[in-house]
Amino acid sequence: RDFGIMVQSCSDLNNVRQVAGSCDVWLGKTAEDWGCELCQEITGREDRQMEAMRSVPVEQIIRHSISESANDCYEPAIDRRASIKPMSSMEALLAGNFHQVPVLLGVTENDGLGKSELEQTIFCQSEVRSRADLEELFRRDFGENAATVLSHYWPKDVESEARAVHQALSLFSNDLWYFAGTHLMAKLMSSSSPVFLYCFAGAKRSMHGSDMASWRGASKSKLSQIMSRYLGNFARYGNPNGNDLVSESSADLPQWKSMSEAPDEWMFLNSEAAMKEIDAATLR
Repeated sequence: RDFGIMVQSCSDLNNVRQVAGSCDVWLGKTAEDWGCELCQEITGREDRQMEAMRSVPVEQIIRHSISESANDCYEPAIDRRASIKPMSSMEALLAGNFHQVPVLLGVTENDGLGKSELEQTIFCQSEVRSRADLEELFRRDFGENAATVLSHYWPKDVESEARAVHQALSLFSNDLWYFAGTHLMAKLMSSSSPVFLYCFAGAKRSMHGSDMASWRGASKSKLSQIMSRYLGNFARYGNPNGNDLVSESSADLPQWKSMSEAPDEWMFLNSEAAMKEIDAATLR
């Protein structure tokens, strides 16, 4: 039997890096540019860098793993030559060039790191501080739709402009990196594979990765026990609901509909588990 796949917080669709192509998200640099910058930082050399890197102790490389040139370029790069990743995930999904197995895919309610992820990859921290700066950013990226985008993200009844800018960028970042990418990947895969989409909101503040303990059943809460059973069923049968022919123990679980069955809903994991309509505002 083919194995299923579980993915939390898909950011790969829009997080595109190429060995020999640049993009705004990676500050206009290619993966090779980032590599050369890191090599120069470690070895102090601009030429014959591969030779120099082979003589560098492992401990020295590890010490530089938190430097900007290493940290800002951490996704597998697309190499159009024969390689492990010859195309982007979007291209592969549109072409149906992926393993068509059951998928369990979702996000946490407060996913991502907020605006700091934009500051790491799209602009410097000091560049977007006012509403005018935000408008300029959206004009650059969304053109004639900039005003509509701003209306989606600009918060109401916020005490100060600086706070409003911070909140707008945080929401935009979470959508850009996680919510929109996750939802789009689910839609593209569901045409040929069973996809079970979820949103975890069961923690006091459901940050990135905060669902992990609940999937393991580490908590005695009702939600954690439900989630661990869902995951066990998915691992065994490729379906979080279990297999009616084999298991009767899942009869009391809330029915988790696949995306093909309910394209506008996801399993909302809060104090309890229940299918819930995906609010368009959630995905902006």
